[in-house]
Amino acid sequence: MTTLEDIERQAFSLPEDQRLLLAQKLISSLDEISNSGVEEAWESEINERIESYQSGQIKPISASKVFSRLKEITPE
Repeated sequence: MTTLEDIERQAFSLPEDQRLLLAQKLISSLDEISNSGVEEAWESEINERIESYQSGQIKPISASKVFSRLKEITPE
């Protein structure tokens, strides 16, 4: 059976361009795992915010007020 150490040794023996491609593929595979459910979570959040706005539970804030407040609370 191939161990992680065997795979690692083989990977490090690859030319640089192939190691880069392998790294990109591995990272991409992790992105797919970590992003599962994200779309659904954002969709749910968006719907909740729309419902809160439409029911009057929250009031809109103008962009100028948001940016003004942001300047107050963030250091330059």
